[in-house]
Amino acid sequence: MDLNSLRADGWEDIVALSVMVVVAMFFWYMRDMYLNWTVFVAGIGAGVGVYFINEFAEDYPVAGFPISMMFVIVMLVALYEESLVAGVVAALITTTAIKVYEVYL
Repeated sequence: MDLNSLRADGWEDIVALSVMVVVAMFFWYMRDMYLNWTVFVAGIGAGVGVYFINEFAEDYPVAGFPISMMFVIVMLVALYEESLVAGVVAALITTTAIKVYEVYL
């Protein structure tokens, strides 16, 4: 392991995303929901979208704020819709994995 690759910036985002993954999975488990593979794969694509929206919002905070808030509202609506929770979990896992890759390597 190369200790120079451990950067301090970005780990707060990883911890926050990991907590969101755990909360979404707990919500999914407590509601006894099933896995819909189409929604799960779409969630992976949404996770990549979340990552790029986050990068855009960091570079252009004023323009990125409404886009970020719209995406947050869409994700919250998807959490309340039982069939779309698998997509939210997949999106959060994908975003976390991309952020870990970016920070660690």
